[in-house]
Amino acid sequence: DGTDTTVAEQLLALNSTSIKETGSSKGWIYRKWCDGTVELWWNSNVTYSGLSGAGVTGLTLTSVDLALPFTISNGMAVASAAWHYSEWVQASINTQSATHVTVRKFGNENSKNQPVQGVYIYVRGTI
Repeated sequence: DGTDTTVAEQLLALNSTSIKETGSSKGWIYRKWCDGTVELWWNSNVTYSGLSGAGVTGLTLTSVDLALPFTISNGMAVASAAWHYSEWVQASINTQSATHVTVRKFGNENSKNQPVQGVYIYVRGTI
């Protein structure tokens, strides 16, 4: 038993921690929360193109843009590469449109001819 204020506060707390929807779209698995937060997971191969120098001797850089199923604001993205001679990958939400994640692969001579690689990406933001 509680006051209207207490009930409203409890309802707000419950809604902010409740899952509104789960699903998959455009290769992503997602979870939408009632407070407007969305989480997305990518666990698949990506195909890179446009290999170029990375500005550091011996390293190469290539990238790919992956379409998101939602426009993300206040978001962040992290990535990890499946081993394939790649030194590291980095992911970020495209700041111009917030509808894509850009994944950059930094590699060396061993990885420059490997255009397909498994990547794990996590994105969190609001929709």
